[in-house]
Amino acid sequence: MQKLPLSFMLGGVCALVLRCFAAEAPSAATYARLLPLPRPKLTASATAYPGGNYEARHLFDGNPRTEYSSDGKGTNTFIEVDFGGPVRLAAFRHVDRNDPATVSASELILLDAAGQTTATLSIRHENRRAGETCYVFPSPVTGSRARWRITGLGPQRHGTVGGAEIAFYAAGEAEVIPSAIGLEARPLRMLERRGSGLAQPVKLTVDYPYATPMEGTLRLAGAEPRPLKLQFGRQQIDLAAPAAETARSVRVEIEGLGRTLVSQTLSLQPVQPLDVYLLPHSHVDIGYTALQGDVEKKQNGNIEAGMRLIEASRRFPEGSRFKWNVEVLWPVDNYLRSATPEKRAAFVAAVKAGEVGLDAMYGNVLTGLCRPEELVRLMTYATRLSQMCGVPIESAMISDVPGYTWSTVSALAHAGVRYFSFAPNYFDRMGGTMVTWQNKPFWWKGPDGQSRLLCWCPSRGYALGHLIGDGEALARFMPDYLVELETNRYPYNITHLRWNVHGDNGSPDEKVAEVVRDWNQR
Repeated sequence: MQKLPLSFMLGGVCALVLRCFAAEAPSAATYARLLPLPRPKLTASATAYPGGNYEARHLFDGNPRTEYSSDGKGTNTFIEVDFGGPVRLAAFRHVDRNDPATVSASELILLDAAGQTTATLSIRHENRRAGETCYVFPSPVTGSRARWRITGLGPQRHGTVGGAEIAFYAAGEAEVIPSAIGLEARPLRMLERRGSGLAQPVKLTVDYPYATPMEGTLRLAGAEPRPLKLQFGRQQIDLAAPAAETARSVRVEIEGLGRTLVSQTLSLQPVQPLDVYLLPHSHVDIGYTALQGDVEKKQNGNIEAGMRLIEASRRFPEGSRFKWNVEVLWPVDNYLRSATPEKRAAFVAAVKAGEVGLDAMYGNVLTGLCRPEELVRLMTYATRLSQMCGVPIESAMISDVPGYTWSTVSALAHAGVRYFSFAPNYFDRMGGTMVTWQNKPFWWKGPDGQSRLLCWCPSRGYALGHLIGDGEALARFMPDYLVELETNRYPYNITHLRWNVHGDNGSPDEKVAEVVRDWNQR
């Protein structure tokens, strides 16, 4: 498999001092705290996407990983709720789906017990994957019921819109000094080039549960002050601490109105070196999400696109030049059978140059249903292709399949395979495979006691790009991934991720090489 490395910089950390000075408010200024109302009763909704995984009740289950999606209803997507009696409403919160089907605008209609409208509010949304929209009403409104309807779609105009979470808020008692501000400061496990030096990024999350905004100034030692506006909801602020070589504990504070409003002690640890290898590929799913003939055309197009991206990034720095891995060899068999002599020669040249990776299995097969001869013959085409290209095929990939029979080790090893990247379905139907083996490389010995494979299940299987999107989403994901590795006490200085985007049989990520190039420069 050809790998696209994403290199992280090595360095130390430095103390961080953060203060936020709010502008002095008049003595009469008060801050109304917004309190979440109990979960309302869901009384109606637009038809949910089929399958039972995208029901409207997920909007109120407190779990942002579960979502509501209408069955392509677009601007006819709605829900209706009953609060069980009159309540004084002051704010609304919506967390969008972690999906390209985003919401740009909505309408919230509040009604009394008799069904008469008490207020109609137009809401402009964040309009991004997993975006959080917090809306404070111009003034509190009493209502017994509410109807929320989507009125604007995101840039891709997908109709499967809805959301992950919705909440309603009432105004609590006013406070002269806001006392419930939440603060979380998290150092990212990386260093950035800043001018002639290095700095450690710090992500600051501020949760401000008040209707009245505050103006302030954010201060960090060694950095210029920056204005800060605290307003209802959560906001993330990117900071940077000068790099240092020793671990330190520092205090983070938000100050305002002449006092400290909230503080946190932040532990900064030395940054460890790590290389992340990306394996761009397309998941070959024959006949499940599309007819076989259509899949053949898609995968032929994917190989063509991969070759084009290889050429386009040829002058990029080492490590950020595009690579393409052919997950299984059924698409290669089809492509070479119909390609012109010139395209066949270009493909073979890319394989020899290490720009296209060939993997030994012919398809994503349920190995437990194979007889021994069938397992062995899964690699027959790989043997012929290896001889034709003059390159050994020493790796195998399999995706979406939840488990693999023990004889798979013997069959792959017999064909000269040494490395096995397996990636089950991340969402369901995989048993305990992900829990047991995710990002825990191991040697798997065959039943003969001699043959073995180095096996590695990447984090989130083959579905990372399905979860977060393509392009810049990768750069946004990396800080959380580094924290995940640290939390799990990951012991190695290399790791790998599958990069498979645009769904099953999806085309290559047109932007990933540029994202890696820019990341490594930064």
